[in-house]
Amino acid sequence: MNLFANIDKKAFVSVYDQTESDGNFHVCRYLGEDDIFGLFQTVSTRGYDDGYYLVLLDYIYRVDIDDEYTERIKKLFELQRQPYYDCQFEDEESLLVNLLSFSKQNNYVISIFLEDGENITGHINCIDPD
Repeated sequence: MNLFANIDKKAFVSVYDQTESDGNFHVCRYLGEDDIFGLFQTVSTRGYDDGYYLVLLDYIYRVDIDDEYTERIKKLFELQRQPYYDCQFEDEESLLVNLLSFSKQNNYVISIFLEDGENITGHINCIDPD
């Protein structure tokens, strides 16, 4: 079952996943998916861009679109004049490899949240997709 079959790219959505055990969700703009991951632009509760969110599709159990809360965050996002990301990756690598390459090229800090509750934060120095 494809949760994103009827969702336009750049649509604001609420994403519920298994990483948020207390029922919380992420308000995001949907950017795309591959066979393994979904890619989103996250938006803070105040309407500011909060970076990219890459999540395993198997972890997502619910996606809401056009709900009242998400619409309010969308209005704040537009009022704050935040950037809309397109993420047009040229090669056929996975979203993970593309996003890591993009982060390395732009010297972005990344955070990786692990299943055990730990996380890793830093810059990408080398990518070896093999």
